[in-house]
Amino acid sequence: MKKVIISSYWTIAVLLISLVVMSLGYTFPESLFIAATFLPGAFFSLYFPERISRSGSVKDTLYVVAGILVVEISLILSAHFVILEMRNDFNAGVDSTKFCSKITLYCTKLHIFYAVQIVF
Repeated sequence: MKKVIISSYWTIAVLLISLVVMSLGYTFPESLFIAATFLPGAFFSLYFPERISRSGSVKDTLYVVAGILVVEISLILSAHFVILEMRNDFNAGVDSTKFCSKITLYCTKLHIFYAVQIVF
């Protein structure tokens, strides 16, 4: 029963976030996609503070909060750019194979960009 309540809570939360995102001009499927990008940050913020509270260091807490914010911002920006590419390609009448290859190339460039930022 507890798992049903938890899963229904997260489903309702995603639907409410998608309604807020819809007010920004996205369609319902696009807003669900963007709302789902909030889930990793929500799960991180639920489970990481328990591990940090044992150590009690303020510095560790700030690192975790900064990490969660970086993950959330990068996921939201990535989702927004994927949606923009989808809109451009579907409006231009591009077939799905070219669209998938463009998205794969974009995601590869994005991963390389973040990897370079982490290293330096």
